[in-house]
Amino acid sequence: MKVSVVMTCYNGEKYIEKQLLSIRDQTYKPDEVIIADDRSNDDTYQIVSAFIENNDLNGWSVYQNTSNLGVIMNFYSAMKKASGDFVFFCDQDDIWELSKIDEMVNIIKDRQEILVLMSKENRIDENDQFIQYTDAESSDVKRIGLSEEVRECLGAGHLLVLRKSFIDQYIDALISAGMTFDVPFCVVAAARSGLYQYDRRLVKRRIHGNNTSGIKQNRFDRIKDYDKYVRGRRMRLGYFEFLCDNWENIADEENKGAYSELNKAIGILQNSVDALKKRKLAPLLKELFSWNKFLNKSISVANILAVLKPASK
Repeated sequence: MKVSVVMTCYNGEKYIEKQLLSIRDQTYKPDEVIIADDRSNDDTYQIVSAFIENNDLNGWSVYQNTSNLGVIMNFYSAMKKASGDFVFFCDQDDIWELSKIDEMVNIIKDRQEILVLMSKENRIDENDQFIQYTDAESSDVKRIGLSEEVRECLGAGHLLVLRKSFIDQYIDALISAGMTFDVPFCVVAAARSGLYQYDRRLVKRRIHGNNTSGIKQNRFDRIKDYDKYVRGRRMRLGYFEFLCDNWENIADEENKGAYSELNKAIGILQNSVDALKKRKLAPLLKELFSWNKFLNKSISVANILAVLKPASK
């Protein structure tokens, strides 16, 4: 059994060493750590190279792309180089709890039904101080159903470990479709009844002004940047369109019957995205008052608030 960690980085010199330390000091040492630098113009690449050399880290490697690939393709490119049976995704600016790999590998290794396993997180600021913290956790492992994953999009990359065989099965299709690398894998896993969540907070997720994900404290903050908000809604819709377009090759017997309702939800969401682009309220109200297990009502409310918010001049 072999474990890989895949990290991508770009201009991450400020925080990356703390993340590297948290991987180095894991109670379960990864067999392979692949770090892909996307042509940083700060000292990120040099910091990582020196860290590997100074700590004599066998199985660790860092390379720099010949050209800037962007966040999504950099991750996919690095992912393809992983040779482990289980692959962890890693951001450049978080801090892992030292038992993260150990705990998650010991769950997934003997449970073939788990294709993707996610943990939970606490959040820290630029100075490592908690801005969102809870010690309410357990050792429970629960399956995330398809409707819950479509509504909530729970699968952020830094929380995940995936079976490499599962990655290999779908990675080329996701690349061809222009999908991001984390939530789509989770949506596909859920459609195959293989997405599970471990109720332990094993990542200190750093929130700062330069996060590539643009993560906010809650979704209502996101409407402050209207154009970015609309792009996010369109990207989210793309995940589900991909799922429906490839339904016969993805959904297991348990989920096959959900196609009709999911397809209806996609139609409603397509109308909502068009309405957001045109700042039209009526289709958004229709989404809010439509009953469909795949629709997220808090997003429906956020859409309405976004349209009602005065346009920036």
